[in-house]
Amino acid sequence: MKITLDLSDSIQLADALDAIVLSHLKSSRDGMAEWIAVHPDDVKMQKKVTKAYNVLIKYYGGSNG
Repeated sequence: MKITLDLSDSIQLADALDAIVLSHLKSSRDGMAEWIAVHPDDVKMQKKVTKAYNVLIKYYGGSNG
């Protein structure tokens, strides 16, 4: 696969980077949801991390759904 970016338009570059970050955040959050924590400390941490993912996803313009 070959991807070419025209760096002359910084707005388009910023939009492309935001889309990449947003995609990564969503896939990471969804991957974490598949892992089932058993230990109480892990359950707490999983909730905190998922909440943080949702905040970042909202910041980058995505929906939390």
